[in-house]
Amino acid sequence: MTQSSSLINKNITTEQTHEYLFTSMVSHRGTPISFAMDKDGHIFYSVLDLSSTEQNADAGSGSDLDNDKNYWSKVNFDGVTASQLNFPMEIMQVGYSVVPNYEIDKYDSNNQKIIDKYDEEGKPLDVNGRELSVAAINDKTDRFHSSTARLGAKQPFQTLSDSKYVYVFRQSIAKSDPNNTTPAIVDNTLLVDRFILSGTTLKLSREVRYQRSRHKTEPESRKDTLAAVDVEGNPFYEPTRELVFANHLSDGNFSVLLLPGADPEEQRWQIFTADSKSDKIKINSFNIRFDYSIIFDISDSQVYLDQFIEQYGLDTSLISDVQTQIRNGKKVDDEIATALLSEGPYFEAGIPADALSEAVYTIRTGVIKDDFILESTSSWPLIEYEKNGAIKSKYLQPDGVLLEHYQFRGAKKELKPYASPYTPKNGLSACYYYQQEMGPDGKPLKNKACVMLATGLEDKETNKYIGILNFSATNAGRLSRFTTDNVNMPDINVQALDENPYDTLEQILTEANRVAWQKPQKMRLLDIDPDGLSTSGGVLKFAYTSAAIGESQGYSDAVEATEPYLFDDSLGRVNLYFKGRKNDFFVLYFDPTGSKGVTITPILPSDLDPSATTVSDPSPELSLKPRLDRDATIRVSATLPESSNTCTLTLRSQPSNEVVEEWQHLPRRCSQIADVLNGNNALPLGTLEPLGQTDDPRAAYLKPSTGYGVLKLRTNIGNPLMFQ
Repeated sequence: MTQSSSLINKNITTEQTHEYLFTSMVSHRGTPISFAMDKDGHIFYSVLDLSSTEQNADAGSGSDLDNDKNYWSKVNFDGVTASQLNFPMEIMQVGYSVVPNYEIDKYDSNNQKIIDKYDEEGKPLDVNGRELSVAAINDKTDRFHSSTARLGAKQPFQTLSDSKYVYVFRQSIAKSDPNNTTPAIVDNTLLVDRFILSGTTLKLSREVRYQRSRHKTEPESRKDTLAAVDVEGNPFYEPTRELVFANHLSDGNFSVLLLPGADPEEQRWQIFTADSKSDKIKINSFNIRFDYSIIFDISDSQVYLDQFIEQYGLDTSLISDVQTQIRNGKKVDDEIATALLSEGPYFEAGIPADALSEAVYTIRTGVIKDDFILESTSSWPLIEYEKNGAIKSKYLQPDGVLLEHYQFRGAKKELKPYASPYTPKNGLSACYYYQQEMGPDGKPLKNKACVMLATGLEDKETNKYIGILNFSATNAGRLSRFTTDNVNMPDINVQALDENPYDTLEQILTEANRVAWQKPQKMRLLDIDPDGLSTSGGVLKFAYTSAAIGESQGYSDAVEATEPYLFDDSLGRVNLYFKGRKNDFFVLYFDPTGSKGVTITPILPSDLDPSATTVSDPSPELSLKPRLDRDATIRVSATLPESSNTCTLTLRSQPSNEVVEEWQHLPRRCSQIADVLNGNNALPLGTLEPLGQTDDPRAAYLKPSTGYGVLKLRTNIGNPLMFQ
């Protein structure tokens, strides 16, 4: 059921003009920009501009004047001033900058090609064989269909800011899509464009090229010159960039971060994608150097290969050996790695097959990748029997022998749990944050940098869960890597509340339906890579509260969880937002606060370097807490002059007792204070109902002898904060 509050209602504005499929938002140099994709694939945007005189004039007057909902730029849907992203008319592949940009053909508003063919003199002709002038072509050209906007799939997209440019990441259409060409331009790859915010308008970024060749690095002749426009005066715009290595995308399952590097000028891209082509869908992790000029700098992949060769005592013949395998017809990385491991130097070096396969990928593409499959090994191969004691036929081969999946395995022929892979679906989201520790003054301090990844998962019964992975991040912007292809994801069972069919907050608070709050759950350590960087995680499996009212309404004990989205808040917590079975809005948060110190275990000096006497355990595990974990008690302190019927409410942190926030001149009746804090501020102070003597002007619920009272802070079913 839909729940709301007066605070939300008074801060929302709705404009129903289009049917939107997906939305995104980014903060660019402190300015929020919202985006929405309509059913036709057009992306519109609006900018929050608090300084706009036009918006100020439209805001009117009254108590709602300063509400930021009045200062979002108007969305124009038609004409030159349309608030629509205009994409470039050219596309290039990252890593192939020598190849000229591909120019999109000209299409009209009906998505029909304007130029059907060219005559012997090279003049453009329409479908009827009539010659087309430049003016006629420009007049008929549709900006959407004649740009790379036509190559974007109607799937979730992502926006990102580096404080200079606004980036838009989109999944491309499939090669079979009618908007594609033959041969196909793109095929379920990742597309990137960047824009400059000028006022409240997003404009394509311009670039300098050679005027005659229209190429960024290759002149047509010695007389060709660099300029921002071609010989006809047409400006050069940056093309759409296609990340061909981020391929086999589906349903917009990707996530992109820009991580800080070793110094302020260095940053790295971190890209996660779900590879839908393999039988067991993999998650790919790409880590690429950021460059303001070319955006994606893959040149440092040679450093990774040099480190790999040195680590396993190899020589540079690895590269030529991989090239030989490719010439022999092998194109799959795992096949090439298997072939190499059958040879002397690679077999003797003891290289893990997964590590060698990823090195082969880097040699082929020039991109550093870590891929892995999420699975569970908690399932046992249990067998069903008929009433007569015979094994059911679905567990048997035609000759009556048990299927291999159900046979005893291992050296001792014991029965072991089998691996059941999860399928990454229904969303992918990542967040960069810092683990924290409490300083001597009781305030949190940044400690260890991490990247958290949340992905929707489905098991073989199509149950929908949320998978969580927490990667360690280095100062150079690199993440921990898995040492195996298959990652066992333990269950993290979490109680949910929001989908219980409560009508009011009071129903939750009654003794019969009281929620049994759960203790914090912990993510489990999954792997430690050769550099000592750890990765933890698990599968969040939710269950409804055991309230009788939930059972009476037919609610099951399993919650469907999809569309995860991670976002860090001002308190340093990582909030996980996701959608439930009935489109309810769920929120959990990960508390990053912990201790910097780890357990020190004495060991024998002979086990280590002679100068060493201790060894550190891995970093502490992160705790996961439901956001609705407990009530917050707020102390209300009141001054009690004879003629006053107001009080001051003070919110203090614990245990330092420092003032966090303070509200003054509030009414002194508890229910009316709660109304004010919940957004209903139209309270007539002159009609306060006294709790004491009717002639007492203080008319308060607070006892004059103590000057203190207590409010409780809760969240309702829809998760807005509620004061009681």
